[in-house]
Amino acid sequence: MTMGEKPELRPGRVHEVLAREAGDSAARLFALCVAGDRAGACLWIIGKHSPPPCPHGFHGVTDPNAVLIVQVRTPLDGLWTAEEGLRSGAVRTVIVESEKPVDLLQSRRLQLAAEASGSLGLFLGPDSGNTAAETRWRCSAAPHEDRRLIRFDWEQVKNKKGSNTRLEALRDEATGRVRVVAASGGGAGSEERAGSGPASGHRGRGERRLAALLAEHGGA
Repeated sequence: MTMGEKPELRPGRVHEVLAREAGDSAARLFALCVAGDRAGACLWIIGKHSPPPCPHGFHGVTDPNAVLIVQVRTPLDGLWTAEEGLRSGAVRTVIVESEKPVDLLQSRRLQLAAEASGSLGLFLGPDSGNTAAETRWRCSAAPHEDRRLIRFDWEQVKNKKGSNTRLEALRDEATGRVRVVAASGGGAGSEERAGSGPASGHRGRGERRLAALLAEHGGA
């Protein structure tokens, strides 16, 4: 992995991002960087106790108009909404934040939904142990000697398709831009990247399903 690259996560898969608490800025920035590198809309699901993502924080990373934010009442509601969003194929990225870990069965359902559409799923929450996620990342933030910058450490602690990678990234507070300044460890596995899946053939139906679930949970 060369300098300046952002994390590359395979579509059609679910990936975990370890967060110390709901609304963790380091985990959220990681998810934003992943979503910002993918064409199409992003569905972001948060719990009732989570602070909503601030659109100002999207600056320099992704288009806030491409992010649909839905707040749900319970962690189970969040997982259901994420599964439906992934399966619909109407969005290319689904981010679900949870106060509780996801178990093996729940993560497997999310994984099957992602495989069905080719969309990419990100689960932000506490360490869930044994799950169906392809990769797991531990994210943290620290001050930088240059007060205009914030340093982020993105450590891959699980990778089913290759060796783990550790990235150090800097974000410019003025522009919002993020760049990777150091990388260590091995790269991604050599398995062929997942394709776009059958989502395009069922996009109309998927968009109607997504609109229905957003209406049910008060999204826009």
